[in-house]
Amino acid sequence: FFLSVLVSISLAVMNLILAVIVERANEAHATSAKQEAEHKEKEFTEASFRLLEICYEMDLDGSGSISFPELLHGYRTNKEFADIMTAMDIAELDLEVVFSMLDHDGV
Repeated sequence: FFLSVLVSISLAVMNLILAVIVERANEAHATSAKQEAEHKEKEFTEASFRLLEICYEMDLDGSGSISFPELLHGYRTNKEFADIMTAMDIAELDLEVVFSMLDHDGV
């Protein structure tokens, strides 16, 4: 009888310890995932601002909008812009399609 009680109590204590370890691991994972999401959001915001700066640089006539020739010129002369487009799998031949999708006023 004593041995069965001792085994039961030992199993219950080990189960409790395991539950605490698993809970701590889940908390650490949730914290890590939250930090990773915040980091990705920060990177996205910084990249968005940098792309906006590049677009201002590509606006050669200072009109506040980029024409297709300006976009094409920017792709050919601005390595950083070309690298961003390449990272998004957009080749020079695709620029006309991308421009038509982004051109909200048809000009």
